[in-house]
Amino acid sequence: MNRDANERQRPTPKPEVHIMTTATLRRSGSALVITIPDSYAKQNHLSAGDSMDVNIQGERMTIAPSLHTRKRYDAATLLAETPEEFLTLPEWENMPAVD
Repeated sequence: MNRDANERQRPTPKPEVHIMTTATLRRSGSALVITIPDSYAKQNHLSAGDSMDVNIQGERMTIAPSLHTRKRYDAATLLAETPEEFLTLPEWENMPAVD
């Protein structure tokens, strides 16, 4: 199956015993934060900054690792991948200055 370049496929986690736990909400600025168990993060190959899908139905909320994440770019990569003809466009020289 061909996946879009902006999608990332996580390894299939090993089946684990169903565990239900209680977590306490903490305040961080104007948001409420919940932590996930380290064992779940390891099992699903998660780390800080990973995207999660949040599904809310009535009073129930489910959270799962997201398979649809945006590809991150840095300026050097973007410039390296930009075709040479786009790096020098005469139109830019004739544009009025912006205050």
